[in-house]
Amino acid sequence: MRKGYILIAVVASLLLTGCFGPAGYHFDDSPTMLDITLKRTPNGDTIPTDAKVRIWKTNPEGQIVYSLHRDVTIDPDSQIAKLAVEVPAKSAYRVTAMHASQGVFEIGERMINAPREQITTVTISLTPIDVTINAPDKVYSGGSLGQFTVALPEEYSHLLEYGIMIGSTPWTENGNGDILYLDLDEAYLPEVTEAQTLYYQMVVVAKKGTFTGERPTAYFPDLNEQALPHIAIHP
Repeated sequence: MRKGYILIAVVASLLLTGCFGPAGYHFDDSPTMLDITLKRTPNGDTIPTDAKVRIWKTNPEGQIVYSLHRDVTIDPDSQIAKLAVEVPAKSAYRVTAMHASQGVFEIGERMINAPREQITTVTISLTPIDVTINAPDKVYSGGSLGQFTVALPEEYSHLLEYGIMIGSTPWTENGNGDILYLDLDEAYLPEVTEAQTLYYQMVVVAKKGTFTGERPTAYFPDLNEQALPHIAIHP
C-alpha cells in the first residue's frame, strides 16, 4: 500500500512542476522540434515575399520568458514558406507571423504546445487585416493628432500600433511625408494664422519589440492605388 502512495505522490509532483501537460505529453524543457508552415492567399505576386516569424512564451504575469525570431521568404508560386526550429519542450507557445508592404498588412498567430520527443507541426495563415481610417472633417491650429484614429482588429491590439504622417505639401510615394508621429495623443498639429491644407497618410506598424530588425510597416491609403487624403486646418 505504501508503494501506491509513493507513486501517487511522484505523479502529483510531476504535474505540479510542469513535466506533464495536455494528454500526458512531457514538457520538461528538453530540445524538441517545431515545424512551421506559413501560407499566404495567392494574390498575383511574382516575386518572393519576406515575412517575420516569432516563437515566444510568457509567464502568468505576462513577462516574456522565451523568444525566437526568424526571417523567412515566401515562394511566389506556392505562396508558402517552411521553417523548422528547435525549441525547449514547453506548453502554450505563441507563434506570430507578419508581412507588410505598401497598403497591405498581413498577420497570422497561433497558440501551440511543443512536447518532448515530438515533431510539432503548425500552419500559420497570413491574412490581410482591415484598416479603417477615421479623420475629422476639419481641424484647428495646435489641435491634438489624437483626432485621427485607425480601427484595427482587437485580437491584434497587443501586436500593432498606428501613427500619422503629415505635411503641408503632397507626396506621391508611400511614407514620404514631412513628419511621422506614432504617439498621437502626445503630438499636435502645427499652429497656423490662416487656413491651410494639410496632407496626411496613416501608418500601421508592429509594436516596438515585437520583432528584431526593421518593423513591418504599411501605409494607408496605398498611394499606388489611391490619392493622398488632405484636410483643412483653421486658425
